[in-house]
Amino acid sequence: MSYCSQKKLDKKKLESNNLTELENLEVNRETNPSDESLLRVEHLKREIKALESDRITGAILRSKVKWVEEGESSSLALKNTIMLKNIYEN
Repeated sequence: MSYCSQKKLDKKKLESNNLTELENLEVNRETNPSDESLLRVEHLKREIKALESDRITGAILRSKVKWVEEGESSSLALKNTIMLKNIYEN
């Protein structure tokens, strides 16, 4: 398996594990609130946000390369991607 494919797979697994752990922590936090679980929830949210930002940035870069190579103009999908990136950053 190529390096890029393995890296993408690892990021997907990490994001999936983080989402699962976040859901479990949020359910458990309702019954057993603690500072440690609150800190872990915040950490997981930051990690998930960073992974999403990386994925969006990659999509934007690939789109720009395609425009340069094929002379393609901006599309509604890319505009939506950029808007989502701005939302996640704020």
